Amino acid sequence: MVRTKSLISRVKKYNPEAAAKIQEFHTLRPIPQRQIDAVTSGEKFSQNQRY
Repeated sequence: MVRTKSLISRVKKYNPEAAAKIQEFHTLRPIPQRQIDAVTSGEKFSQNQRY
């Protein structure tokens, strides 16, 4: 649902307990530090904003 950008609308439609609390940043997941550290060339690889 995150990939198809339908997570937020489906939570609001089908999960009344979570509907009031779901926010845009809930679609983000952290990038593992190991992966960030593995980038050795090019631009600096940064963490997702708000994470």
